[in-house]
Amino acid sequence: MDFRIMAFQTIGILGGAFDPIHRDHLRIAECALRSNFCDQVWLVPSPDRDDKSPKASAEHRLQMLRIACDGRSGIEVCDLEITWGYRGTLAFLDQCARVFPQKQFRLIIGADSYPRIPGWICGDELLRRYSLIVFPRRGYAMPDPLEHQAKGYASCFWCRLGGEEPPGVLASSQLRERLWTDVQSREALPQGVWNYIAKHRLYVAVQKDRSDDFT
Repeated sequence: MDFRIMAFQTIGILGGAFDPIHRDHLRIAECALRSNFCDQVWLVPSPDRDDKSPKASAEHRLQMLRIACDGRSGIEVCDLEITWGYRGTLAFLDQCARVFPQKQFRLIIGADSYPRIPGWICGDELLRRYSLIVFPRRGYAMPDPLEHQAKGYASCFWCRLGGEEPPGVLASSQLRERLWTDVQSREALPQGVWNYIAKHRLYVAVQKDRSDDFT
Protein backbone atom coordinates (compact mmCIF):
# COMPACT_ATOMS: atom_id res chain seq x y z
CA MET A 1 0.00 0.00 0.00
CA ASP A 2 1.20 3.51 -0.80
CA PHE A 3 1.11 5.31 2.55
CA ARG A 4 1.49 8.67 0.80
CA ILE A 5 -2.02 8.68 -0.67
CA MET A 6 -3.96 7.68 2.45
CA ALA A 7 -6.21 10.34 3.96
CA PHE A 8 -5.56 9.46 7.60
CA GLN A 9 -3.88 12.28 9.47
CA THR A 10 -2.96 10.89 12.90
CA ILE A 11 -0.95 7.67 12.85
CA GLY A 12 -0.22 5.49 15.87
CA ILE A 13 3.10 3.67 15.52
CA LEU A 14 3.20 0.26 17.20
CA GLY A 15 6.63 -1.25 16.81
CA GLY A 16 7.97 -4.64 17.79
CA ALA A 17 9.62 -7.80 16.55
CA PHE A 18 6.20 -9.47 16.03
CA ASP A 19 7.98 -12.82 16.21
CA PRO A 20 5.22 -13.93 15.86
CA ILE A 21 2.34 -11.49 16.06
CA HIS A 22 -0.34 -12.53 18.57
CA ARG A 23 -3.79 -11.38 19.60
CA ASP A 24 -2.59 -8.93 22.27
CA HIS A 25 -0.79 -6.93 19.59
CA LEU A 26 -4.07 -6.51 17.74
CA ARG A 27 -5.96 -5.69 20.94
CA ILE A 28 -3.57 -2.83 21.60
CA ALA A 29 -4.00 -1.45 18.08
CA GLU A 30 -7.78 -1.78 18.26
CA CYS A 31 -7.86 -0.04 21.66
CA ALA A 32 -5.95 2.96 20.29
CA LEU A 33 -8.37 3.21 17.37
CA ARG A 34 -11.47 2.70 19.50
CA SER A 35 -10.31 5.45 21.86
CA ASN A 36 -9.93 7.84 18.89
CA PHE A 37 -6.30 8.52 19.78
CA CYS A 38 -5.31 7.97 16.15
CA ASP A 39 -6.96 7.50 12.77
CA GLN A 40 -4.84 4.52 11.87
CA VAL A 41 -2.29 2.20 13.47
CA TRP A 42 0.83 1.12 11.62
CA LEU A 43 2.40 -2.12 12.86
CA VAL A 44 6.14 -1.66 12.33
CA PRO A 45 8.27 -4.81 12.56
CA SER A 46 11.88 -4.22 13.55
CA PRO A 47 14.85 -5.35 11.48
CA ASP A 48 17.67 -7.39 12.96
CA ARG A 49 19.59 -5.23 15.42
CA ASP A 50 22.35 -5.53 18.01
CA ASP A 51 20.02 -5.94 20.99
CA LYS A 52 17.33 -8.05 19.31
CA SER A 53 17.69 -10.77 16.71
CA PRO A 54 14.28 -12.19 15.67
CA LYS A 55 13.98 -15.94 15.13
CA ALA A 56 11.94 -15.54 11.91
CA SER A 57 13.16 -13.50 8.96
CA ALA A 58 11.82 -10.04 8.25
CA GLU A 59 9.89 -11.33 5.23
CA HIS A 60 8.22 -14.10 7.25
CA ARG A 61 7.26 -11.66 10.01
CA LEU A 62 5.86 -9.23 7.44
CA GLN A 63 3.78 -11.99 5.85
CA MET A 64 2.40 -13.06 9.23
CA LEU A 65 1.48 -9.44 9.97
CA ARG A 66 -0.29 -9.10 6.62
CA ILE A 67 -2.29 -12.26 7.29
CA ALA A 68 -3.23 -11.04 10.78
CA CYS A 69 -4.27 -7.57 9.58
CA ASP A 70 -6.20 -8.67 6.52
CA GLY A 71 -9.71 -7.21 6.73
CA ARG A 72 -8.99 -5.18 9.88
CA SER A 73 -10.01 -1.60 9.23
CA GLY A 74 -7.54 1.02 10.39
CA ILE A 75 -4.62 -1.36 10.99
CA GLU A 76 -1.84 -1.49 8.41
CA VAL A 77 1.51 -3.23 8.11
CA CYS A 78 4.45 -0.88 7.62
CA ASP A 79 7.83 -2.19 6.44
CA LEU A 80 9.61 1.16 6.57
CA GLU A 81 11.94 0.40 9.49
CA ILE A 82 13.08 -2.79 7.77
CA THR A 83 13.64 -0.76 4.58
CA TRP A 84 15.39 2.16 6.28
CA GLY A 85 17.29 0.17 8.89
CA TYR A 86 17.24 0.60 12.64
CA ARG A 87 18.55 3.94 13.94
CA GLY A 88 16.40 4.36 17.04
CA THR A 89 12.76 5.27 17.59
CA LEU A 90 13.24 9.02 17.42
CA ALA A 91 15.11 8.77 14.10
CA PHE A 92 12.34 6.58 12.72
CA LEU A 93 9.58 8.99 13.78
CA ASP A 94 11.53 11.94 12.39
CA GLN A 95 11.95 10.15 9.05
CA CYS A 96 8.22 9.36 8.96
CA ALA A 97 7.45 13.03 9.64
CA ARG A 98 9.70 14.09 6.76
CA VAL A 99 8.30 11.58 4.28
CA PHE A 100 4.68 12.15 5.30
CA PRO A 101 4.47 15.82 6.32
CA GLN A 102 0.66 15.80 6.18
CA LYS A 103 0.48 13.26 9.01
CA GLN A 104 0.96 13.45 12.76
CA PHE A 105 2.70 10.52 14.44
CA ARG A 106 2.18 9.17 17.94
CA LEU A 107 4.09 6.32 19.54
CA ILE A 108 2.07 3.46 21.03
CA ILE A 109 3.86 1.93 24.00
CA GLY A 110 3.14 -0.20 27.06
CA ALA A 111 3.25 0.97 30.66
CA ASP A 112 6.15 -1.45 31.20
CA SER A 113 8.31 0.33 28.61
CA TYR A 114 7.33 3.89 29.49
CA PRO A 115 9.86 4.34 32.37
CA ARG A 116 12.70 3.13 30.13
CA ILE A 117 12.18 5.68 27.35
CA PRO A 118 14.64 8.27 28.79
CA GLY A 119 17.34 5.61 28.48
CA TRP A 120 16.66 5.08 24.77
CA ILE A 121 18.66 6.79 22.03
CA CYS A 122 17.57 10.46 22.37
CA GLY A 123 14.68 9.21 24.51
CA ASP A 124 14.17 12.46 26.39
CA GLU A 125 13.98 14.37 23.12
CA LEU A 126 11.46 11.84 21.82
CA LEU A 127 9.22 12.45 24.83
CA ARG A 128 9.33 16.20 24.24
CA ARG A 129 8.53 16.07 20.55
CA TYR A 130 6.13 13.16 20.07
CA SER A 131 2.89 12.28 21.84
CA LEU A 132 2.47 8.85 23.37
CA ILE A 133 -0.44 6.44 23.47
CA VAL A 134 0.16 4.30 26.57
CA PHE A 135 -1.64 1.04 27.15
CA PRO A 136 -1.81 -0.86 30.45
CA ARG A 137 0.35 -3.89 31.05
CA ARG A 138 -0.33 -6.56 33.62
CA GLY A 139 1.69 -5.87 36.77
CA TYR A 140 2.76 -2.33 35.84
CA ALA A 141 1.40 1.03 37.02
CA MET A 142 0.27 3.56 34.46
CA PRO A 143 2.31 6.79 34.22
CA ASP A 144 1.33 9.78 36.31
CA PRO A 145 -0.13 12.38 33.90
CA LEU A 146 0.79 15.35 36.08
CA GLU A 147 4.39 14.20 36.41
CA HIS A 148 4.58 13.59 32.67
CA GLN A 149 3.29 17.09 31.93
CA ALA A 150 5.54 18.73 34.54
CA LYS A 151 8.63 17.43 32.71
CA GLY A 152 7.66 19.35 29.59
CA TYR A 153 6.86 16.27 27.58
CA ALA A 154 4.40 16.16 24.68
CA SER A 155 0.85 15.02 25.34
CA CYS A 156 0.16 11.49 26.54
CA PHE A 157 -3.01 9.49 25.96
CA TRP A 158 -4.00 6.58 28.19
CA CYS A 159 -5.81 3.61 26.64
CA ARG A 160 -8.68 2.27 28.73
CA LEU A 161 -9.52 -1.37 28.17
CA GLY A 162 -12.75 -1.24 30.15
CA GLY A 163 -13.41 -4.60 31.76
CA GLU A 164 -10.85 -6.43 29.63
CA GLU A 165 -7.72 -7.90 31.15
CA PRO A 166 -4.64 -5.82 30.27
CA PRO A 167 -2.10 -7.35 27.90
CA GLY A 168 0.72 -9.19 29.56
CA VAL A 169 -0.18 -12.87 29.61
CA LEU A 170 0.90 -13.50 26.03
CA ALA A 171 4.54 -13.19 25.05
CA SER A 172 5.97 -14.03 21.66
CA SER A 173 9.02 -15.68 23.24
CA GLN A 174 6.84 -18.12 25.20
CA LEU A 175 4.55 -18.79 22.25
CA ARG A 176 7.52 -19.68 20.05
CA GLU A 177 8.53 -22.39 22.51
CA ARG A 178 5.06 -23.96 22.67
CA LEU A 179 3.46 -23.55 19.26
CA TRP A 180 4.37 -26.98 17.97
CA THR A 181 3.15 -28.85 21.05
CA ASP A 182 0.40 -26.72 22.61
CA VAL A 183 -2.96 -26.06 20.96
CA GLN A 184 -3.79 -23.20 23.34
CA SER A 185 -0.65 -21.35 22.28
CA ARG A 186 -1.68 -21.66 18.64
CA GLU A 187 -5.10 -20.26 19.53
CA ALA A 188 -3.36 -17.11 20.80
CA LEU A 189 -2.37 -16.31 17.22
CA PRO A 190 -4.61 -14.38 14.82
CA GLN A 191 -6.49 -16.50 12.33
CA GLY A 192 -4.30 -17.85 9.54
CA VAL A 193 -0.96 -17.15 11.23
CA TRP A 194 -0.47 -20.68 12.56
CA ASN A 195 -1.14 -22.14 9.10
CA TYR A 196 1.62 -19.93 7.72
CA ILE A 197 4.00 -20.95 10.52
CA ALA A 198 3.25 -24.63 9.96
CA LYS A 199 3.65 -24.35 6.18
CA HIS A 200 7.08 -22.75 6.50
CA ARG A 201 8.17 -24.77 9.55
CA LEU A 202 8.95 -21.62 11.54
CA TYR A 203 10.23 -21.87 15.13
CA VAL A 204 10.87 -25.61 14.89
CA ALA A 205 14.47 -24.99 15.97
CA VAL A 206 13.24 -23.01 18.98
CA GLN A 207 11.09 -25.95 20.02
CA LYS A 208 14.03 -28.34 19.57
CA ASP A 209 16.32 -26.12 21.65
CA ARG A 210 13.75 -26.07 24.42
CA SER A 211 13.46 -29.87 24.32
CA ASP A 212 17.23 -30.20 24.53
CA ASP A 213 17.17 -28.23 27.79
CA PHE A 214 15.36 -31.12 29.43
CA THR A 215 17.57 -33.94 28.14
